[in-house]
Amino acid sequence: MYVRQALLHWEQASLIEDAELVASELITNAVKAVHPPAMPTSRHPLVSKIQICLIVAGDQAVIEVWDPSPALPVMPEGVDHLEEGGRGLFLIDHLAKSWGCRHPYSGGKTIWCRLR
Repeated sequence: MYVRQALLHWEQASLIEDAELVASELITNAVKAVHPPAMPTSRHPLVSKIQICLIVAGDQAVIEVWDPSPALPVMPEGVDHLEEGGRGLFLIDHLAKSWGCRHPYSGGKTIWCRLR
């Protein structure tokens, strides 16, 4: 909802569909990074926050998602199209003009993506 409302406010409706999908994938990856499925959440410290930032310049948008885990996302070698997940980074790679990761001095990681 945040991404849609911000892009409508900035009169960039043409970016909404791709931006919402990319933001959803980045946030899902962030949640998985801080709450691995194999580790029960009762033994894993709760995340204080996951942050999303949306920047629009001209006809381009940059989406950044920060989480406290320093672990980098890994693009799987092959995708089983019958699996429920595992295609997020492929979608981001396809939809984005560019994307990457940086480790801020404050810790964690920021995954960013520039939309076409």
